[in-house]
Amino acid sequence: EAALQLATQQGPHMLVKYATLHGAYLLQQDQYVQAAAVFARHGTSTQPPNLQMYRRIAKEILSRGTESQTQGAGGAEPGAPPLPSLRAMLHKVVLCMRQGGDEGHGEFERLLWIAHLTAAQAVAAERGAADASKRLAVAMLRYLREVPADRAFYEAGMACKAQGGEGLNMGFVFLNRYLDITEAVEEHEPHSTSLDNSDFANTEIPFDFPLPEQQFLGEAEREKVRDFVLELSMNANVQQALNHDELHAIFSEADVVRDACMRGGRAAGASDELFSIVQAAVGQIS
Repeated sequence: EAALQLATQQGPHMLVKYATLHGAYLLQQDQYVQAAAVFARHGTSTQPPNLQMYRRIAKEILSRGTESQTQGAGGAEPGAPPLPSLRAMLHKVVLCMRQGGDEGHGEFERLLWIAHLTAAQAVAAERGAADASKRLAVAMLRYLREVPADRAFYEAGMACKAQGGEGLNMGFVFLNRYLDITEAVEEHEPHSTSLDNSDFANTEIPFDFPLPEQQFLGEAEREKVRDFVLELSMNANVQQALNHDELHAIFSEADVVRDACMRGGRAAGASDELFSIVQAAVGQIS
């Protein structure tokens, strides 16, 4: 930190140089949140090695959700909460790349949007906005290559379950998929290639994604999901089928909200509640 303070007096170029050295050291210690905080505070670069560091930080933090403390190799990682640090870092990366005319900014815009969606889920939960929570959780299913698939399907399934009624049909599909993933994780499968994708044909939900190395839930919680899925399978009013029109509407609405929040303007065609929630989440780092 002393070196970073000294570098501040030597101009932005030297500050980013020392921030990069300090960030690289923190990555070696698996201190991803602290590294994100360093880059968020002191600046970023568009050099390929730097971008690789930012990419790694983003994927590590996104894989761990919204916990206030992130687990590293040495246990709980102290310091700033993960999402604000990550989003502030990614915001600087995107601005830096745009200003430099770097065409690769789309990848980091995507990571930033995923982080915003994750933060928006927390805002929706705080507001008790059940419908928005469901829409955000389902929207996250397009990003299975960046977030843990078991967590994404579990959260989408439980959000649909909370809605009840016709939402149970999609909840059934998502939670059944969650259980398939947990079984593959138990078998140490590294990839989704062994899973049956018939329920997700003709949707934007990816077939091809990595599987997590560890379970999102403990055995007792997984057993509760198994019991609920079994209960749904015996309910004549519940079908294991996705509502493709609703799914398409959720994804389209998320795109409208993303464009409005990231580019400025109103989210024409999106619900005011959802737009307000995502806008509040994005505004946390603006």
